[in-house]
Amino acid sequence: MRELLHENGSCFVQIGDENVHRVALVMDDIYGAENRMATISYETGGGTSAKTLPKGADYLLWYAKERRLVKYRQLYETLTRREIIEFFSSYAMVEQADGHCRPLTPEERFDPSH
Repeated sequence: MRELLHENGSCFVQIGDENVHRVALVMDDIYGAENRMATISYETGGGTSAKTLPKGADYLLWYAKERRLVKYRQLYETLTRREIIEFFSSYAMVEQADGHCRPLTPEERFDPSH
């Protein structure tokens, strides 16, 4: 696998939580532990059985052929507080001291620093 990659190439492996530690050790052997770029977890929403805890996440193991040559391009731009409120307008809430949540007032939507 390593030899087939371009010098600035990357390899991603998707694996469940039950074997991620084993696969990571094999990948460390192939690419070198120093070339592990990230271990990315994400929620799968998997079910559960009556005898075990629910499955929490799956993982992406990201390895580079050569860490110093890897190419990475950010997929998103950082949003300001106001842009976040505009984008997630139906979800933006204020948590009050008593723990209750309420929607934003028009003033708070206009100036999120309130």
